[in-house]
Amino acid sequence: MDTRWRVASAPVYFYDLKSRRQIETTLKRDCTALMKIFWIAIFFILPLNVAAQTFRTDDPVLRSIWDQGMENSQTEQLAHELIDVVGPRLSGTPGFTNAVEWITGKYNSWGVDVRQEQYGTWNGWEQGVLHVDMIEPRVQT
Repeated sequence: MDTRWRVASAPVYFYDLKSRRQIETTLKRDCTALMKIFWIAIFFILPLNVAAQTFRTDDPVLRSIWDQGMENSQTEQLAHELIDVVGPRLSGTPGFTNAVEWITGKYNSWGVDVRQEQYGTWNGWEQGVLHVDMIEPRVQT
């Protein structure tokens, strides 16, 4: 059994030497073409992606904004507080009121002057106890 040739983990047997040589030649040609495409991608496309990762301007204001966002970001901590601590924020629920109070307090602690304003009227609601019974199919023991 020739273990160099396998298709989907099943052995492939060649009955004549001529067809085997044709297949080997075709495979070598196809592999060579794939290797050429691979090296073209490495040498011509990859440098474009690397260049996109650099900062392309000398403007000090843009550089300052970039540094602030990349070095002093509080996104992870704020997302944790809003998602895990404050929780769901559907309109008219106590969670919404808690979220408004949280963000107002956060902005005020940063020195941003904000205030709460009434926008529309909302019927408040809170989900109570939920009880569900399965009525079909009834399993008898």
